[in-house]
Amino acid sequence: MIAASGGDNGAMQSMITPAHPVLARHNVKVSGEGSIPMMFAHGFGCDQNMWRKVAPAFAAEYRIITFDYIGHGESDRSAYSASKYASLEGYVTDLLDICDALGVEHGVRRPLGQRHDRSLGCDPRAAAI
Repeated sequence: MIAASGGDNGAMQSMITPAHPVLARHNVKVSGEGSIPMMFAHGFGCDQNMWRKVAPAFAAEYRIITFDYIGHGESDRSAYSASKYASLEGYVTDLLDICDALGVEHGVRRPLGQRHDRSLGCDPRAAAI
């Protein structure tokens, strides 16, 4: 079960769904009061902690999703595969797997406004440009 609520001090609280292997593997955390998902993906050499001061600004209106890419933060490091993560396609696949596990059906918005959505038949490699 994923649940999110505001604490006494207005801070975001979140729970992970460890029963789902994808969510546990990526240390996924969901918070916020809204129904529209907003996913925060960190860069290489970072983890989801980098969003701790940014994500709360969106929590009143969005369902905030943070996670750690495999090999970063509190992810399951035993899931790392040098061949899978030799290109960005492996990371894109993980991102889409997280979306599937959470039931996020609105696609993935990229910083440049590009959209990748499996339902549109897009190739995951196209999102990893």
